[in-house]
Amino acid sequence: MITFQTDPRAQEYLPREVAVLSEYVKGGGGLVLLGGNVSRRQGIDQWPLNKLAREFGAGLTAETDTVGGVSMPVMDISGAWRSHPNCEDGRPVLTRRRFARGRVLTVGSVKYLVTSRDLTPSPPPPIK
Repeated sequence: MITFQTDPRAQEYLPREVAVLSEYVKGGGGLVLLGGNVSRRQGIDQWPLNKLAREFGAGLTAETDTVGGVSMPVMDISGAWRSHPNCEDGRPVLTRRRFARGRVLTVGSVKYLVTSRDLTPSPPPPIK
């Protein structure tokens, strides 16, 4: 399942939608949260995508770091999360975690997926 929001003023996720996504992931499904850069802290706090990320123990911040030439919001994550190892400043912007039997992946900016840059992969460490 993929959810994508770049506008902090986007429509809120309904409580039932959040519950269904959580149960889906707990049951073994995968969830990808795709975002975009938000420059104001106020926008970050009210962003529906950020509220959804908190359901899984993460949150987007107004700070940024760069991966492959793409600036992305830094994630506020707990120890259950793993971060992509190739950020310029080493802060978490691409993160993943197990959640019960499923997995959640965050990508701070959809630009990371659609940019024309060298996509030579660097394998991430395995999820334990």
